[in-house]
Amino acid sequence: MAPSVTIKDRIIQYMNQTLLSTLVTVVHGRPVSRMMLFGNDKRGTVWLCTRADSSILDEIRQFPHVALSIFREETLLDEIVSLSVEGEARIVEDPMDRLSLEGFDILGRKSPRIGDIPHAGEADRYRIVIVSPTLFRFHSWADHVKGVPPVTLRRKSGASTI
Repeated sequence: MAPSVTIKDRIIQYMNQTLLSTLVTVVHGRPVSRMMLFGNDKRGTVWLCTRADSSILDEIRQFPHVALSIFREETLLDEIVSLSVEGEARIVEDPMDRLSLEGFDILGRKSPRIGDIPHAGEADRYRIVIVSPTLFRFHSWADHVKGVPPVTLRRKSGASTI
């Protein structure tokens, strides 16, 4: 008998199979969103890469609580799933730090160009941002039409997994 798939497994699988997210930061009390390629690890931690001179970094320094919307287009409406993630973002300031190199590696699984940044001698032009999720909200269109609410998972304080 095959092991049952948990909602946590479904979330990680969905993240692994999706390239883009919408990152939402706060600027002067207002949300600002932009599309970003993201990577993730098996714990659900989100990894982003941005230019070292990007305003995103200043926004995160000012207000590290961020949200991401992870969505991919499907062929059939019934296959559509949406994932919202809220969490605390932190910037790895040293582009050659172990965490930066891990981030480039994780992002390189989806974009070889980003994965090659440290090897091309360009790491000082970029920064890795790590989002430690505090909340996941997972919802399928099929459940929506049945009136089933989204599944919400909150990370326990101090926990390193979802």
